[in-house]
Amino acid sequence: MQTVHLDFEKAPKLYHSLIAELAAEYTPAGKVLDIGSGGGQILRELHRLRPELELYAADVQSHGFSKIEHIVSGTFLLSEDSFDISAAGSGYDTIILCHVLEHLNNPVDAVRKIFDALKPTGRLVVAVPNPVNPANFMKAAFRKYQANQGHVMTWDRGHWLNFLTNILKAKVIRLDHDEVFLFPRRTPVSSPLKKVEIGLSKLFPGWSFSNIAVLEKA
Repeated sequence: MQTVHLDFEKAPKLYHSLIAELAAEYTPAGKVLDIGSGGGQILRELHRLRPELELYAADVQSHGFSKIEHIVSGTFLLSEDSFDISAAGSGYDTIILCHVLEHLNNPVDAVRKIFDALKPTGRLVVAVPNPVNPANFMKAAFRKYQANQGHVMTWDRGHWLNFLTNILKAKVIRLDHDEVFLFPRRTPVSSPLKKVEIGLSKLFPGWSFSNIAVLEKA
């Protein structure tokens, strides 16, 4: 599991907030594990929304743990060579996997391991980057092809839904998305320009930066 574009200092993005909101909405109570917790952007927001939840963080690097040690009940350092989450235990009500699955050589096996770590009624909140978006269209038009060197998988919205339902055979509780990037990514969430990007995602969800889903084991 490579961490080519991991930035522990980056400010929270819109998808961080959306994932935290989904985890808050679909976790009745209990334990939440964030796999690939990074700088703790999601867990900090989730703690703000649901301070009573028992939070845990797991990552292949420990740099970001110090940013959330005051709000988590435990941290787990994972191997970068294989997706082994056994150290994190099981019995979770919700597991978060945000922009991690695309780095894994065997995403099907990874999700099955996550389902095993959930309670029978537990949910997986998962997000992956979407390669079909205007920013990538423009880069391709000018032959500026760009690919993150740590990505080994990619899903547009149609293939994402097929992956979830026909390959994983998971129960899709909710299918969601974030924003359509037209302007620089540093545009503040409160900016009118950001509101335009969010509005476009409602019209063209297949162009959003992230494909997002809430899953249960079928």
